[in-house]
Amino acid sequence: MRLDERDMEQERSEAGDEAGALAQEIINRLERALSHLPEESPAYGDVAAAADLIDALQTVLRAN
Repeated sequence: MRLDERDMEQERSEAGDEAGALAQEIINRLERALSHLPEESPAYGDVAAAADLIDALQTVLRAN
């Protein structure tokens, strides 16, 4: 592998790490929001669905 290719691979790896960290922060904030919402709230389902989606995205990021 040439130096340029290694640099690009390193940058992709760093970007993936940063994306994973951001996804985890979003999950943490959504879970915190859920803990303050009553389950009967119309927003609860939307926030829970958003948490599930970002969790799925984080799984995809880890796989790549």
